[in-house]
Amino acid sequence: PPAEKHHLREEDTPAMDFRPTLRARPAMAFITAYGSHCWEAFTLGSWAVAVLTYHLSVFEPDLNPTFNPIWVASITGLMGFPASIIGNELCLRFGRRRVIFYISAVSACISMIFGFLLWLPYWFLVLMSFIVVFMISLDSGSLSAGMILRAPKGYTAATMAIYSMAGFGAGLVGPFVFGAVLDLFGDRNLMGWGFAYASVGLAALGAPLAIRYMGLKDDPGT
Repeated sequence: PPAEKHHLREEDTPAMDFRPTLRARPAMAFITAYGSHCWEAFTLGSWAVAVLTYHLSVFEPDLNPTFNPIWVASITGLMGFPASIIGNELCLRFGRRRVIFYISAVSACISMIFGFLLWLPYWFLVLMSFIVVFMISLDSGSLSAGMILRAPKGYTAATMAIYSMAGFGAGLVGPFVFGAVLDLFGDRNLMGWGFAYASVGLAALGAPLAIRYMGLKDDPGT
């Protein structure tokens, strides 16, 4: 029997036409959420060693931790794979929209206050670092799956292109904004780090807001 035509290869689909994706609010909800997700993930990853080193030098200069900042950053970098699988299973059980909304909202709130907590013990900051990175990674794969499911028919590749540009573009800008805010308020005081992390949390709030207010409903089978 003749092979079924794949929806990615429809003959009437113009090449390099992004307009259907930009008009598709469900797809743009996931694209916007992914941009906020990458802003948060890339920024926290880029500054993880620096912030823990700042804490040790200012608040606990005599501490020689077993898990130094480099080890902590390395371990958090390995948490993404299992967290993404767990997050997808949660979406299958409870619905993609609901799970992504709560996960992204919680991680954004933690990011927003983390910088103001640097006076707390090192072990607590390490624990919080593990928690927030795990929370961020939970919805990583689910965002990508949701974007593909919501892409306009015949424009999945164009939707993926916009999705990737939004994510990695935000991931490029986020660490720069963090550094600019830190320089503005001072990198040797708690308030400077607090406002820098608050900027990350504010950007990360774009994910739950997009999922909640861009007309998105749970798709069948999530």
